[in-house]
Amino acid sequence: MAILNNGELITGLSDGSAEVWNLATGDQLRSFYIHTSAFCRNRCIHVLNNGQVISGSHDFELNIWNPLDGSVRQSIRIHNTPIYQLEFLKNGNLVTSSSSEIAFWL
Repeated sequence: MAILNNGELITGLSDGSAEVWNLATGDQLRSFYIHTSAFCRNRCIHVLNNGQVISGSHDFELNIWNPLDGSVRQSIRIHNTPIYQLEFLKNGNLVTSSSSEIAFWL
């Protein structure tokens, strides 16, 4: 889960879809298929400074996408096994991990 810059909540599901929710009303606003497999389980969705979203999945891919229309701007496959976690370091660099690998994005 992550909070978008406009205050909406975004969640990733086991079928690869993402849902956007209005926290004030509890209404689901939008739903998109972003990945072809389940979102990873630990800190797998992050909102970037430009409002785009980055997410990792068991489909081995990192996707950068628009939370307003669900369009995937970039898809990166770096791992050979499902992605388990994404983490931004204090210096802004991204670290991704899978069952057998760790990747540092400088």
